[in-house]
Amino acid sequence: MFKGSKIFKWCRGVVIVGILVGGLVSAQLPLYAKEMPYAGQKITVMLPSRKAPWWGLLADAVPEFEKKTGIKVSLDLIPDVMIRDKTSVALAARAGQYDVVPVFSFDLAKFVKAGWLRPLDPYINDPKFTPAEWGFGDFIPALIRSQSYENRIYGIPHTGGTNLLYYNKEIFEKAGIKGPPNTLRKVEEYAKKVTALGYVGMVGRTTRKGRANVYGWVMWAKLFGFTRWYDENMMPLLDSPACIEGTDFWARVLRNYGPKGIANYMWPECLKDMQQGRVAMWMDGADFCASLEDPKQSEVVGKIGYTLPEPKEGVTDNYTTLYTQALNIPNDAKHPEAAWEFIKWAESKEAQYKRATSGKVLNVTRESVLSSPMFRETYPSEWAKINLVALKVSESKYRGGLPEDTETNEVVARILSEILVGEKTAEEGMKEANREVYDILKKAGYYK
Repeated sequence: MFKGSKIFKWCRGVVIVGILVGGLVSAQLPLYAKEMPYAGQKITVMLPSRKAPWWGLLADAVPEFEKKTGIKVSLDLIPDVMIRDKTSVALAARAGQYDVVPVFSFDLAKFVKAGWLRPLDPYINDPKFTPAEWGFGDFIPALIRSQSYENRIYGIPHTGGTNLLYYNKEIFEKAGIKGPPNTLRKVEEYAKKVTALGYVGMVGRTTRKGRANVYGWVMWAKLFGFTRWYDENMMPLLDSPACIEGTDFWARVLRNYGPKGIANYMWPECLKDMQQGRVAMWMDGADFCASLEDPKQSEVVGKIGYTLPEPKEGVTDNYTTLYTQALNIPNDAKHPEAAWEFIKWAESKEAQYKRATSGKVLNVTRESVLSSPMFRETYPSEWAKINLVALKVSESKYRGGLPEDTETNEVVARILSEILVGEKTAEEGMKEANREVYDILKKAGYYK
């Protein structure tokens, strides 16, 4: 939360959705079937636990949906650490246990290829199910693409997260630096300057555990033009000049200007160092803004800047990462139409706007909410602006986008660790990774 910060204006009290201005919310309610044709049906909805506010606020509002539609909802709230396994097991059983499930973008290809998810296009495109005023076109296109497979849509994004670069303005000022590190040249130059003063220039996810370093690395590689893992013939591009150059930059900056033990950093270490004012820059998920601006846990409230370095010349799209977690309908759902009513309600403009006004939900997925005056008053305006820019150029297949991602990412994670500590050059390592990833795809039958 940002409550208590002197630099941000907070929304207080309850927002009455029906009087919102700017055309954000239609006064003509509800956007659900007026005759309540699904009244009396009971749907079972799996959601992550209430621990995350973006899910907790949705769960708390379910009685509102039941009253509007007459549909009864049985919620199955699963701890966050178990949600992916629980979803996989339930879908694989094909027992019709759930009508709505939450699916991460990086699991979508696997789930669709297994035949577990129902395409939503028939509901989205039929005005009988989805009136135009619901505003499907209001969702950030990149987020919809993240929940699509072979030109069919399988989920409506509930959350969406991209990456950006955090920087400590106070440290920059002490080093005589003016302005944000908004180019790749400035990032390295500024990291060197602040390190000379005794600060840590840069941190990032670098541990091989859980393949976390793949995420930490690819955010930088994308800015150099490594915007996809495979060409049109599914040949890996890890040995491309863009990938090698980006890898060398990532390893060089962290090795030269990172803290001791940088090869074993995960996001909690990065966050702690940044909150305590020891670090000048950190590239990671945009939603860490909340923790950095929370006076209860951070010493740098009001001192953090937000930016996204310009990519290399010629790179115009897909140069930030993206994850989404959506609401999806299983193929074996017993009440798919009622399930769509639930999704339509949960991701309506009204519902997303209301969740955002809480001051706890930064990762909404509709552009009208993200660009609204309310959003820029409730959250840091500088962050809100950069976040929206980053979302629009984001891409969810930053780990490859194939069912084989776990295996291929394990290869890349191992080699990135070797590059970071100087056991291999970026060129040697990425060429080796390319060969190994090719062999994995060949074995999986991608090449004839």
